[in-house]
Amino acid sequence: MKKIITLLQHPIFALVLRVLLGGIFLYSGASKLADLKSFAEAIANYRLLPVGVINLFALVVPWVEVLAGLAVLTGILLRGGAFLLTLLLLVFTLAVALSVASGVDISCGCALPFSSAARVGWKKLLENVILLSLAWSVYKYGRPVFSLA
Repeated sequence: MKKIITLLQHPIFALVLRVLLGGIFLYSGASKLADLKSFAEAIANYRLLPVGVINLFALVVPWVEVLAGLAVLTGILLRGGAFLLTLLLLVFTLAVALSVASGVDISCGCALPFSSAARVGWKKLLENVILLSLAWSVYKYGRPVFSLA
């Protein structure tokens, strides 16, 4: 465990994590902003939110992803951005887990550049848990090394 923490605190490794995580969410948020209607439909398919808040959620989440992604990528407000991404990923992971448990076959609405799991399922759940771990690691151990801050 100590070796893992040492690795997470290494400036180059921390930078790589920041670039990966920030880039993923910058891309994801921008993709959702480009097609808000599809993102709102994907949210509605989960059937977890009241109909009245779906459009608000679909409008706010992509902006949070873009701004938090930029914060993590640039190192400006690094911990705040990583914290927001951690919270988003907790919500996303919970939504996917509930959908997997109920056996619903829907698109995740993720807009991730590498996602091999466009449908909600165990693969998507694992992907989210990995991203959640990365976000938490950046929050906990990330330093604004090589940042614009």
